[in-house]
Amino acid sequence: MTRIVQTSKLESGSANCSIETHGACVSSEATTTHSQKEIIAFRDAAAALCDPLLKVENGAYDQLIMNMITGGISPNDLIDHVIPAAAQELGEEWLSDTRSFTDVTIGTSRLQQIVRNLETSLVRENFVNIVERRALLIIPEAEQHTLGSVILANQLRRHGVRVDVVFDNKANGLSSKVSDGLYFLIGFSIGTDQSIKRASSIVTMLRDCRVKAPIALGGTALTCDPKSVVYDVGADFFAHNAREALDLCDICVSRDALLPRQAVDA
Repeated sequence: MTRIVQTSKLESGSANCSIETHGACVSSEATTTHSQKEIIAFRDAAAALCDPLLKVENGAYDQLIMNMITGGISPNDLIDHVIPAAAQELGEEWLSDTRSFTDVTIGTSRLQQIVRNLETSLVRENFVNIVERRALLIIPEAEQHTLGSVILANQLRRHGVRVDVVFDNKANGLSSKVSDGLYFLIGFSIGTDQSIKRASSIVTMLRDCRVKAPIALGGTALTCDPKSVVYDVGADFFAHNAREALDLCDICVSRDALLPRQAVDA
């Protein structure tokens, strides 16, 4: 297919937030629909979450999450705003030597578990039956954390898209799936320069399979010069978040839909 030219959305800047926490890339939805008071509340909630995440007893943060929801922060806002901000704070504290690498690893792992818990137990009532669209999200081998990919997959599901998430070591077995038109979008979450190199080789494999779906890149490793990286990797476009990726594919889906995760998910 013809490579998609970057749109003016990407050149004019956006209100989206991309966060990298030692390799964990998180792209959150735009914050323009929230008031300044709500944005401050999200940041305060993120700051309050960091210490409980690192307590010895796993799950010490569960009650805090429930209190946030009771206090008016929706599960979706927790996923899109509070959890990415908490990941960013952990990363900044690691850079300033106030948190250890182990702290960041444990913290991001537990943030990822919170996303899963919210998706499966708090918002399952929002599942809907719609015409199925399917996207593939590939996690390059160099990515040390998968929090960003889990959040992106959640955002896509809320837009009514079924998401298959596969790790790099299984990418070579995708030839039959990607060549028969199963997916309308193939995405990579890129948080490191090493992931850019690996994504390039996977994209070459996908092109050899005559993949029909557009290939999208996202993540903080691309934010300085996304057009150049997209061209070098051989992808079709760069997107800041799930909604933008769908828009660039001319896909119109429900903004509130949520479908169950697939068996091959990370």
